[in-house]
Amino acid sequence: MIKKCVFCNNDYEVTRGCVLKKRKYCSKVCHDNYWLKKGNKSGKFMGDKLAQGKTIKLTQTLSDFQKQFIVGTLLGDSNVGLSRKGSPNLRFQHTKKNFDYVLVKTEILKNFIILEKPTLYPPRESYLNGVIVKTKASYTSQTVTHQDLKQYDTLFYTRIKDKRTKVFNEKLINLITPVSLIFWYMDDGTLSKNHNFINLSTNCFSYKDHLKILRLFNEKFNLKPKIYFIKIQKNYYTRFNKEDVSKLMSLFEPLKQYIPPSMFYKFTFLSQPVVNPTHPQLIAVRL
Repeated sequence: MIKKCVFCNNDYEVTRGCVLKKRKYCSKVCHDNYWLKKGNKSGKFMGDKLAQGKTIKLTQTLSDFQKQFIVGTLLGDSNVGLSRKGSPNLRFQHTKKNFDYVLVKTEILKNFIILEKPTLYPPRESYLNGVIVKTKASYTSQTVTHQDLKQYDTLFYTRIKDKRTKVFNEKLINLITPVSLIFWYMDDGTLSKNHNFINLSTNCFSYKDHLKILRLFNEKFNLKPKIYFIKIQKNYYTRFNKEDVSKLMSLFEPLKQYIPPSMFYKFTFLSQPVVNPTHPQLIAVRL
């Protein structure tokens, strides 16, 4: 049987097996290139992206700043995803109004990301325990799978009742820096209107993990947050008092160039921030 490849348009012969008769591509390369092009909403050919991913795996390693950033954002909203073969990558997703924040994160990890722009996902509806849950439009970006990310899968995740669960590993105490804190705060922190306290949404962590978090802030940053319990949700969060708010802002001030406009409301010291015209947050405005 002679068939025509749907990608390269060349003829190829299929001589055996009903499975092969259903095949639409003359080779695995054409198969991969066809679906890369079809899956790209911009319509731009992406056949070289697989080769780029392999090059990144062979040539790129995480810098110290990237490692500090990854620790902070994994404490917050980001997560380590696993491929079918168990290879890890880093994923982060934020609502449409925080597009500039997604761009800041993408810029930090740009040598590990092959897509030129974050992917936009429209609002969706899903069922959770019989209830309709609506999600907002959001932007997502992710790195290629990379061996350097394996350590973060081990650090942040464990299996509890056959479910992959995020935990606060005691080893993180030595890894967390002000860079880690500012991205953790931008992901999960809330500043009160009167600037008297900060809530950190550490709801995904257990009570034992919260004790380790308190130890981190007490011993390493001389901060004294408290643990609060949410009865309805049956989980915990962390709160900093007014004195700790000032200390945190002092820690964040040297790093304010990484704060995009959509996050200004979380920082009391940014009344009139000076923005570098090449910074990703301005690129977001132009896009």
